[in-house]
Amino acid sequence: GNIFRMRLRAGQRVAVMGDVSGSMNRGNQMQILRASFKEIYERAAKAGCVVELFRWNAWVEKCSVTPPWTWIDSLQPHGGNAMRYAIEEVLSQFPSATDVVIMCDGDTTPFTMKGGNANFRGRTKRPPHEEFEAPPDTENWPKFAEHYCSVSFHFVALGRASDSARMQRMALEGAGGTFCSAT
Repeated sequence: GNIFRMRLRAGQRVAVMGDVSGSMNRGNQMQILRASFKEIYERAAKAGCVVELFRWNAWVEKCSVTPPWTWIDSLQPHGGNAMRYAIEEVLSQFPSATDVVIMCDGDTTPFTMKGGNANFRGRTKRPPHEEFEAPPDTENWPKFAEHYCSVSFHFVALGRASDSARMQRMALEGAGGTFCSAT
C-alpha cells in the first residue's frame, strides 16, 4: 500500500508528477503509479488543496479532465527521462505550486547529489522527442532544490525495485520534503 506521509492543508497548491518513462514497464509499477495518483488526488482534494496532475517522461502532459480517473487509467509507459526539464515545465504550468510530489522508479536522471551543474537561472530546453534520455549525473540536485526554495519536493518510490535510498536523500534536500514507498 501507499504510506504517503505528506501533511496536507487547505489552500496548499500541490503538483503531482507521475513517471511514465519506458523503465516503468517493469512488474506492476504502472498499477502502483495509477493507484498512487488516485490516492494522492483524493486525499489532497478532501483536504481542500488545489491539486494538478502531470505525467512525464522526457516531456510533460498536464491532466485536463476532472475527475481525473480516465486520464489516470489511460497512462502507459514509454519514452525516456528528463527530470529537470519535467520539474521546470510543471512549475511553469503551475507557478503557484507550494509542493511537488514526484512519483518514480528511482531514475532521477539527470540529477546527482554531488558535482554537476549548479547554475539554474535559465530553464533547460525541451527535449527533441519523448524518447530522449537526459545525460546522467549532470545536474546538482541540492543546488536545484535550493534554487526553487519556495517549493517543497516530496518523493514516492514506486515498487520494491525502485531506488528509494536516492529519492530519500533528494527529499531531505528538497525544502522539507517527505519520502514514502508505494508497493
